[in-house]
Order: sequence, then C-alpha cells, then structure tokens
Amino acid sequence: MPVVQCPNCDKKMNLREPKPGKRLRCPGCQEPFMPFPAKGSGQPKKKPRPAPVDDFGDEEDYDEPAPRRKSKAAAPKKRGAKSKKKAAGSGGKSKMPLLIGVGVLGVALAGGLTWMLMGSNADSGDASSTAPAANGGADPIATAAPAAASGGGHDADGGHDSGGSTDMPAPAAGMTPSATSVPGNISLQWLPQQAEAMAHIDFDRLLSGPVGQLLQSPMISGPLQQFRDQAGFGPEDLKSLTVGLSGIGALVSSGQPPTPDSLPLIGVLRLKRPVDATKLQGAIPGAQSVTEGSLNLIRLPGEQAAAIWFADASTAIVGAESAVRQAATSSTAPTSLDTALIDGQSVVQVLFSPQDPSIFQHPNFQAPPQGPPGATAIVNAIRQNVTAVAFNFDLTNDIGFTLATRCRDAAGAKSMAAILTAANQESAAQADALSQSPQAAMMGPMIEISRQMSESTRIEAVDTICRSTGIATGGGQQVVSYLPVMIGAAMAQGFSQGAAMQSTTSKTNLQQIGIAMHHFHDAYGRFPNTAPQSPTGEKWLSWRVHLLPFLDQQALYEQFNLEEPWDSPTNRPLAERMPDVFRSPEATSLLPGHTLFQIPVGTGTAFEGTKGFSLRDFTDGSSNTVLLVEAAPDRAVYWTQPEDFQFDSASPMDGLGGVEPDGFQAVFADGSVRLIQSSVDSETVKGIFTRNGGEVVNEF
Repeated sequence: MPVVQCPNCDKKMNLREPKPGKRLRCPGCQEPFMPFPAKGSGQPKKKPRPAPVDDFGDEEDYDEPAPRRKSKAAAPKKRGAKSKKKAAGSGGKSKMPLLIGVGVLGVALAGGLTWMLMGSNADSGDASSTAPAANGGADPIATAAPAAASGGGHDADGGHDSGGSTDMPAPAAGMTPSATSVPGNISLQWLPQQAEAMAHIDFDRLLSGPVGQLLQSPMISGPLQQFRDQAGFGPEDLKSLTVGLSGIGALVSSGQPPTPDSLPLIGVLRLKRPVDATKLQGAIPGAQSVTEGSLNLIRLPGEQAAAIWFADASTAIVGAESAVRQAATSSTAPTSLDTALIDGQSVVQVLFSPQDPSIFQHPNFQAPPQGPPGATAIVNAIRQNVTAVAFNFDLTNDIGFTLATRCRDAAGAKSMAAILTAANQESAAQADALSQSPQAAMMGPMIEISRQMSESTRIEAVDTICRSTGIATGGGQQVVSYLPVMIGAAMAQGFSQGAAMQSTTSKTNLQQIGIAMHHFHDAYGRFPNTAPQSPTGEKWLSWRVHLLPFLDQQALYEQFNLEEPWDSPTNRPLAERMPDVFRSPEATSLLPGHTLFQIPVGTGTAFEGTKGFSLRDFTDGSSNTVLLVEAAPDRAVYWTQPEDFQFDSASPMDGLGGVEPDGFQAVFADGSVRLIQSSVDSETVKGIFTRNGGEVVNEF
C-alpha cells in the first residue's frame, strides 16, 4: 500500500488504490493535491489505466495515516529560510542568480513567441467585442454570435478583476500615450509603430496561481533572493511584459538572416513599484550607462547592441538599442494590429498580424509542416486562408486556451472550424491511445488534462473570425504538482541524449560522409562536383546537398531547387535544417546550420576545378590523398553554401585545427579517417593534399 505525502502540510497517508490523474483532498489541511509517493516510500509496482474519476477523493481513499515525527514537520521550511539568508548574504556578483531570475521572465516570453506564425491587418468588424461561450456540452461548431467578453477593470479596493490588467503607466515628459483600445486595457504604448506581432504576459495572474507557489520552493527561492538583492526587484514586483516585433514580412520576403535593425523588437516591462536603475545596471555584468542629452540608457553587453531605457521609474523599455532609441522619441502605439483576436484576460496572449497577409504564401514561409495530420491541416489552412492569428493561454489554477484566426471570408472561417473540429477529435483519440500505453502510469495527470481539453473545446465561426477555446479545470494545480515527475523524466532524457552525443564524434560523422562519398562514386564513377554552376558561372549548391541521397536524406534533398543558388528564396530556409552528420559535436560554438566539414579545393587537390575526379585520377594513391577535412571553427560555412577549404601550399596548415587538441581530422580517398598531428612537417602535409603530385610522403 503506497504512502503519499501532502505537499501543503507534509501529512503522510496510506493510499488504498492509486489512480493516475485523480486529485485527492488532504484530510489534514483540506487542500487538493496530486498524490505522489512520500520520500523513501518507493513506487507502486503497477498503476491501473487512467479513467474518468471524481474531482476529489473521499476519506475512503485513505487508510490510517503513516507515522509522522511532529518535531520535524517544519524542518524543510526552516532549512529553506536559512539557505535563502545565506544566499542573500553572499555579497558576490555571481551571474547565475541573475540568469535564473531573468530566465523566469525569458522562458515565459520565449514560450509565447513560438506561437507567432501567421496574420494580417484585416478589418476587425463587430467581432472585436466577442468571445466564445465555454460550454463543453454544446455542439462543437457554433455559428451564432458568442457571448461578449468582459473587459479589464479595477475592484473597489484598487485591485484588478479577472478581465485583465490596466497597466498603462504615466507618460514620459512631453509624450502623449496612444488611445488605442485593446481588449483587457492592454497598453501597446512604446511598441514599434509598424509592429506586426505582439505578446503580452500578465504576471499578476501568472504568479497568483500555482506558478507563484512554485517560486516559493527552496530550490528556486534562494537564487531568486540573490536576484532581488542584486537587481532591486523580484518576480512579485512584476506587473506585465508586452513585446512588439516589426519587419517580419519584409524579412521573410528578403530571405536574409535577421538583424536587430531588420527585425526591431521592443519589450515593455511594467512593475508595481519604482526600480533603482543604477542598482539594476550594477547587477548586469558589463552593462554601461550612456547619457546623451536628456536620454539615459543602460547599454547591455554582447555583440548585438541592446539597451534598457526607463520611461518612468516603474516602466522599462528593453530591446535593440536602435529600437529603444526610436521608442524614446515617440510613444505612439501601433494601430494596424488585429487586436480583436486577443481575449484581454489570459496570462499569455500572442498575436501575429502582418501588414501584408500574402506573406503566408511566400516561398520562404512554406517550411513543410510536421506532426500529426490534424496539426498539419491547421498549419496548411492558416497559410492558405488566414490573415491574422492569436493564441491566448491561461495558466492559473486552471489551464485554458483560445486559438483565434481572422480568415479571408466567412466561408473560410467555417472551413477553419471544420478543420479544428477534426483536429480536436484526433487529439482525443491520441489521449485515449496514450492512456493504454506503457507511459500511462507516469503520464496519468497529463492525459487527463488533455482529455478535459478535448471534451470542453468549443469551436465557433462568427463572420470572418474562427475561435477554438478549451479549459481543463484544476489543470494548473495538476501541472505544478506533476512538475517533479516531468523534470525527472526530462533530466533522464537529457542524460540519455548527452550519452548519445558523447558517443557521436566528428570522426564517426566523417566516416559516414566518407562512405557516402564512395557510394556516390559507385553510382556515378566519380566523386561529387564541388558546386554545380549556372550557364553564367554562378555557383548553385554545395556538394553536401548532392550527397544527401547517399546519407538517407532523400526527402530533404527533394525540397531543394537544384538550379538556384543556395541563398535563393527556396533554398535559403533549408540552410537551417542541417543533418546531424555534418555537425562537429566537439565544436560547441558554431552557429546553427554551419559546418566545418569541407573538401580541399585548389591546384592539385582532390577537388581541383569544378568537376569531380575518379579514383583512377589519384595517382599518388587513395590512402595518401586527403578527400575531406574538419576545418578550423573560424572557417565555418553554411552546409548548403558552395564554399570549402582553400588549400594554400605556402601555408598548408592555415585554416586547420582548433577542434582537436593537437591537429585536425581528415578523410582520405580510401575512406579512412585519421588525425593529422600539428607536429607533422609542412612538406608531408602538402604531399597528402595533392592527388597526383608524385611527392614522397613520410609517415604521419
């Protein structure tokens, strides 16, 4: 009979029949909780399949309480307090507490921004004041007008009601705040005027629920206290974070890599009390104070210029320095965002509303969707039929979501509703299948949340807007209670992946490429061309792309346009999807999509000119001729880019080494992989880089 422990009062109980996904009410403190084995009690041997159960257990769920030492009941809290005081008094400026504190904000923001996929500036019409009725028992697709959404406001005591936060700060001197009306009174002041995407996090709501309780755990509270001491504020002082991003459409059209100037991002962090800017600057290693006239900035360290500007004592504007400077000169809010799609109430609200909706049909926006058929159908429908999209996510005691799309016409909205209905049915079927899998015992609470979401989902098409909304009652508490299991599983998976990464080295990847080179030679009677060219001599794609079919990457190979340059609108997005075989696991500082695996080009090398040679052309012997090298990290190139190691006989080791402690890895024409030591004399190195030079090569 397993022993479980209440996380609220530490009371231990004998549980007669464990039921995954079922919350119980503690007979001691009367608070609901998810049952997990008490420390040292072991795991139950077998748990039954999750099934719909009542919300809380009754007394018959328990046997007599397990023995408990009263004198030790409060010990964990006392130890946590001591740790907190010790951390606060450390006095050093360790970067770790600052990173953890900022990470609490960054993780929430990054999670929300990943939903920014689609959108437009279509006319909001009458739908701006509507929201779906949450009636899980109704027909899943409704075409009648839904109930009106409640706006944000203040209670009599000055607090916020559930309609969202009214967090418009006092304007800076000489500025007039925008009067743009947004559901929930969310302020868009200081966001880029041409913003095409926005995200809003309501920390008041987020931290008033189980997430706030989680921050009180000793593992997190200690580092957070250090962050408070260094920065002068903590999570409890945060009111909201609103982020705006512009330039998305132009960047997608250009196909160029993003820069702070081409993709200006502004974050407006509003706090409940004034913050000491000087203290905050001192908490950020390398931060500098910049004063130009009446403008005072905190310039952040890093290659990309970023800065913080305080519009007032409790409002910080953060982003690329050029964008922050622009915000400091004008507080006019963007007016082209289709804000009718956000609900003004959820903890996280994300909207993507590009000024040119046709961006969804642009080739650079057409990465092939992956995932279940229902999810793929939604992505395809958004590309073809949607002009703006918003995702609203609530995480309090409950978990809720709303996906809202602005379609090109009313028929498109009804079509989207049908697709969402099919996807919801697929999700319900997946939850049922998962409940019968070996993972059901561990994932019981998550399966139950998924089932509640599917059962409560309501989908409505009103004019050109389609909304899908669902809620899992008590889901927030379940997720936070389940976090220890999730973290443990993630750590186990991370260790497994880490072991796999350690077993994969540059040498094993080079061996695979060498074998693929020989398979190519078997098929075509020669090694690959360095880079096929257009009739005008323009290089198209790297040999690495043409080797894909021999590396079990035929599907990726077929997505390239082989008669266009590597950075064309069609081919450039694929540069970010580099197969693992082209990675150097030991080189951890490389940018995504970059490789060090390059063929030697130049006079006398295995790849002299543009045409690939046959093995019969290697008169110096295939075991004495380098076919492929691992270049130095500063020579990294995009794997699709037709650039390789330029061999210089005057400086044969230039551009090699830096990954291995003493030398560089090389694939020879016979397929072998060898480490060439840095101590090898230059004449020998020159000899192994020529295929037909006739040199006498010493042992190496």
